[in-house]
Amino acid sequence: MIDTFDNLVFLLSHLFVYSIKIPYFWLTYNQCNLKISDDIS
Repeated sequence: MIDTFDNLVFLLSHLFVYSIKIPYFWLTYNQCNLKISDDIS
């Protein structure tokens, strides 16, 4: 029981981290793409 609880906490904490990291990554990625496309045109 405790083992599954630990796994659940582990998964939840990772989900929390990814929910922060992924939008941040996409924001920076999109900004880089915008700068590149501006340079090309």
